Amino acid sequence: MTQFRSVLIFLACSVLPWLAFAQQQNSEVPSFSEIPCSFVQDGTQSANFLTSRPGAKPTQRVVRGSTALKPDEKLLCYLKVSYSPVSFIWPGFAASKKMIFPPQTYPAEWRQGVLGFARNYGDSIANDSANRTAKYFVATALHEDTRYWVSSDRRFFPRVFHLIAFALVDKSDSGKNTPAISNLAGVAAGGFIGNAYLPPGYANVTHAGQRSALQLAESPLPNLVCEFTPEFRTLMTRIHLGFLNGTLLSKCAR
Repeated sequence: MTQFRSVLIFLACSVLPWLAFAQQQNSEVPSFSEIPCSFVQDGTQSANFLTSRPGAKPTQRVVRGSTALKPDEKLLCYLKVSYSPVSFIWPGFAASKKMIFPPQTYPAEWRQGVLGFARNYGDSIANDSANRTAKYFVATALHEDTRYWVSSDRRFFPRVFHLIAFALVDKSDSGKNTPAISNLAGVAAGGFIGNAYLPPGYANVTHAGQRSALQLAESPLPNLVCEFTPEFRTLMTRIHLGFLNGTLLSKCAR
């Protein structure tokens, strides 16, 4: 119980400073709906957002069809993603998977019953929160763009290579290629936070490294939606599920 309490304190401390900063900047920061948090169209035409917003400062940097996010906008994107319904629903699937296919030497309290599910759900929430928090802190400090940049190549395999490579080489606020230090910091934080509360045998450097490697391997998956949104929309329409496009693909509306 003490270990779980310490994790909760860590998560609270990681969010409260951002909330305080957002409150101070409230009069200058646009609303959630005005900020393009998910992706950047890699070209001259903007896709799901405007090149400039009404009232934008003349000194704002323009990045190949989009406006670079300022630190306060990155903060709001962090909050927008952190407190979206998906951020609380998806860990439930990860916890269910661990309940069905638990690690071989997991103790019974992590494998059985409601409390076992709660522990695994809390673990998934902690992993995602630590990953996201570290990523946004580091991206802000190093001036990395926190969004995914859609490939300008329309061929299938180059697009797949692009979305995978983006986990290691992303974009700076100025639109230049840069090592994805923020993503690496995020997966490291997400992997190592489990050492504070996981059962004996799993709270060590070896398993933390394995968890980080798995998160790095999974990090391109969200980009898949933004990269192939037009194709997904066409597919959904063909199978007569087009009415779900607005709900399922709203993250990357293009």
